[in-house]
Amino acid sequence: MKNLLIILFLTYLNPSCNKPANNISESLQSQALSIASEFAESKMVSPTVITDNKGVITIGDELVRYVINPESIFHAELDENPGKEILVTIDSLHDPYLMPAWHLVLKKEGEKIKTIAVIRSDMRVLAIDNQTIVAEIPTHSPNSPLYYCSECRDTVSYRIVDGKLIPED
Repeated sequence: MKNLLIILFLTYLNPSCNKPANNISESLQSQALSIASEFAESKMVSPTVITDNKGVITIGDELVRYVINPESIFHAELDENPGKEILVTIDSLHDPYLMPAWHLVLKKEGEKIKTIAVIRSDMRVLAIDNQTIVAEIPTHSPNSPLYYCSECRDTVSYRIVDGKLIPED
């Protein structure tokens, strides 16, 4: 009985374990994670998939490891088309650094979700508001030793136009 009370108390203290992030339903989040996992797996020869107790999915082989965090899923209006899209970030693990690698833009059409754009970018999405993506990007190129520097970042704004990421003026 005591263990049950402790579990209930811990669940109460950390409600984020049970709720999807960024105003997305559990069903949409689950479908988006599945599509992103399939995409990441398609980039490898023989992937291994591991999901931790927080729902973070790690997909890897001998050469590459991708990480999909449910908290990196946004449900918002992203482009000029009516309705909300789903943006899923797939991070690439460069031990010990985690860098964004891919962003999938998904759209629910009826009961199905389909991929409408795949964006290759190292932006870290912070927020989406009024079709504007606010993100952090590295200030150094990937071949620079400062590329992974956590202080070497700029905050920028983007829009998605015709499936492409366009910087805002």
